[in-house]
Amino acid sequence: MLDPVIMIIVQGFLVLVLAIWVLYLLMRLREQRKARQLLTAGCEQFQQKSNSLETDLAASRAGQEWYQLLFSNTRDMVFVHAITGEGLPGLILDANETLCRRLGYPREDILKLAPGDIEAAETPVATSGYSRSDMVVLSDDYVRKHQE
Repeated sequence: MLDPVIMIIVQGFLVLVLAIWVLYLLMRLREQRKARQLLTAGCEQFQQKSNSLETDLAASRAGQEWYQLLFSNTRDMVFVHAITGEGLPGLILDANETLCRRLGYPREDILKLAPGDIEAAETPVATSGYSRSDMVVLSDDYVRKHQE
């Protein structure tokens, strides 16, 4: 048999080990709860951002449809052109059917031009029926700023 003092020491040691083990498990449980809370909060933020992006996308599509409706159905000659690095008008990026028809060029050819390549009289010309004031010109910078 073991000495009673040794038995008390062994029992105390076992209680201490058991207490440390319980504390360790409690700490792990607390860490898991924190991680779960952070994960839940992250999922909620992700869902909110996802909803916001869906709303933005729907608004963008509606704006784009509105733009295309106006662009395609106006009787004015309209084109959108790029801006070069020097701030000058670049190539035409988009042109409506009215512009192509009144200038007498296919759309593919118009998209190879810059606004400076299009010559127009300051007053309407009987043969062509357009003047520079008849054209609506938008740069891509203008379109980007006003679509946001």
